[in-house]
Amino acid sequence: MYCSVTDVVYYFVDLFYYSAYYFWMNKIIKFRKENKLTQKELAKKLCVSQGLLAHVESGRRQLGFELALKLEEFSGGAITRHDLRPDIYPEHITPKPAA
Repeated sequence: MYCSVTDVVYYFVDLFYYSAYYFWMNKIIKFRKENKLTQKELAKKLCVSQGLLAHVESGRRQLGFELALKLEEFSGGAITRHDLRPDIYPEHITPKPAA
């Protein structure tokens, strides 16, 4: 089977994006487990449904910018909005926490 250069480029872009995406979502799972929270408990604290959180953690749904901000605030900066959505929150504009 013949693949064009464009097909190969798109394959590697998708591979990078989804690998990075699952890495970001694993940060949520890791934070939740380290703090002994169930999906239901964390979802309640973030004012979202448990189903939405489950879909975000599994990669079936992309994290919205508002939820990224809520997670950053709730985690006390352990998870930053840049960690979760570097496509919309570049690192250079992420504000530093107040001292």
